[in-house]
Amino acid sequence: MRRDRRASRTWWATIGVALTAVVVAAPTAVGGTATAAAGEFGTPAPGPEGHRVAVGTGGAVATTSPAATRAGVRVLRAGGNAVDAAVAAAAVLGLTNPGNTGPGGLNYMTIYRKKQDDAVVIGNRAPAPAAFKQADRVGLNVTGALSVGVPTAVRGWEQALERYGTISLRQALQPAIKAARDGFVVGTAFPRADRYKAFTSSRELFFDDDLEPYAVGSLFRNPDLARTYELIAKRGADAFYEGPIARAIADVIEHPPLTDDADQYIAEAAQRPGKLVLSDLTGYRQPDVWAPTKVDYRGYDVYSTPPPESGGSTVSEILNILEGFDLSGPDRALAEHRVIEASKLAYADRARFVADPEFVDVPLEELLSDAYAGQRRCLIGDAALSAPVAAGDPTSPDGACADNGPGSQEGDHVGSTDHLAVVDRWGNAVSYNGTNVSSSGIVVPGYGFTLNNEMTNFNPQPLFEGDPNLADGGKRPRGNMAPTVVVRDGRPVLSVGAAGGTTIQTTVLGIIVNHLDFGLGLPDALAAGRASQANTATTSAESPFLQTFGNELTTRFGQRFSGSSGIAVAQGVSVLPDGRLVAVADARGGDGDARVLRSEE
Repeated sequence: MRRDRRASRTWWATIGVALTAVVVAAPTAVGGTATAAAGEFGTPAPGPEGHRVAVGTGGAVATTSPAATRAGVRVLRAGGNAVDAAVAAAAVLGLTNPGNTGPGGLNYMTIYRKKQDDAVVIGNRAPAPAAFKQADRVGLNVTGALSVGVPTAVRGWEQALERYGTISLRQALQPAIKAARDGFVVGTAFPRADRYKAFTSSRELFFDDDLEPYAVGSLFRNPDLARTYELIAKRGADAFYEGPIARAIADVIEHPPLTDDADQYIAEAAQRPGKLVLSDLTGYRQPDVWAPTKVDYRGYDVYSTPPPESGGSTVSEILNILEGFDLSGPDRALAEHRVIEASKLAYADRARFVADPEFVDVPLEELLSDAYAGQRRCLIGDAALSAPVAAGDPTSPDGACADNGPGSQEGDHVGSTDHLAVVDRWGNAVSYNGTNVSSSGIVVPGYGFTLNNEMTNFNPQPLFEGDPNLADGGKRPRGNMAPTVVVRDGRPVLSVGAAGGTTIQTTVLGIIVNHLDFGLGLPDALAAGRASQANTATTSAESPFLQTFGNELTTRFGQRFSGSSGIAVAQGVSVLPDGRLVAVADARGGDGDARVLRSEE
């Protein structure tokens, strides 16, 4: 997948010209709308229910931001591969969606390499500061310095490019640097919550002089983030973890820049200093490349993230359970019932067994075994299981249909994650998640990026004896991201993922099942009404799902539902049998954008 670095000189010359067009169509006045240069690549067309869809060849990118999608496409057009494009687009998302993602957060990317016919995972959760303990998690506010874990995103970008890219981190950051200096069009994901007003640095960046958030459609510049990216471009990731950026992070954690009226916006608990210190940053080391989770579903290889991320293991376990059912028949209500039931069982196992494998024993091989899938599958009948259900025992899957009684319900984790999908001309595919979790609300003064609130992903109280997701110094919280690549016969079929806390897994699962079992094309698979069951008393469901299946699932199977205005935000790229690419961005996110190099339009 990686090409000779000498080719990067040609790439650099090409992208240097292309970058002059990155923001040429940005509005010249507040309230304008950015568009791509005419004829550059096909304009995405509205898909089902307003989703953005592009069909063509040569490469495809789908993200939550038009500026990020354009950056990724330009990298592909200049000869970069899927990894190059993913990192370039992710850096732009740190500019356009700074509450959701960026250098102050963390990331995971599942990379499929066509030539090698294998997949790898790069990334890491944000470890707890060395001094952070479970007592700090009790009563922890979602806002504030105490919620911040060690950012890992920049090391992840550098590692991905060095191992599997064709360009340098310096080159990959150029689109984001130019957009930060020249400006981009503000979208719906731009921070506007009142809690950002509690910190001087955040207030100065995200609000005008009247304390109003910047209007959607207005032009916004972030020269501080441009400076941050320029420092990283010059010195590599070390510039972030050592030197002035690292010292600024440590200082803002020790001395949160509270406004005089902070009490109006955040609780006292959110105003306390944090535990992250300079040595946590200088001592951070990126893990080696991870082996992905891998299951065979209907003859397709499904690759995703391993623990401490729970996305891959949960999606994979559900698919293993569903493998024993024929979901493609005419009885769709029965199929949806079985998906809901399998989700209850897998989420119960997630809560009991999945956490940081450096601190607890995670029986991943057993959880994803065929024998254990059979043990869990046999609990699914014609009547809905009463949730929360209990975890099983993957270490002794003897085939017995054992109901272990009631289980423990984990609270919902609502995140502000981002996702993007890329497939290049060579058949390499990347599914990328980046996140600040739901953001600490703190911008690092002078550097223009928001810090994560990763410590909120630890459980505040034990759910049961031996709960594996309790806090400790250096430990990584359990996450939900499931950047997934589906492959068949050495050819990528689907790169897909989502943002949305504990609804990520069920959303990715639903798109896969819609596509592979129900035969829906990716636009319809992604647009279909969603339901999300995370081993809770009721299944959260969107109105289109309830209108189609709600009554029958309730009366026939005893399922219980609660309504939702929107579940997760997904992006994906599918590869058709004839090689054409279909890129789709979810309308649920508001700003999604999908493009291909050579459009059929």
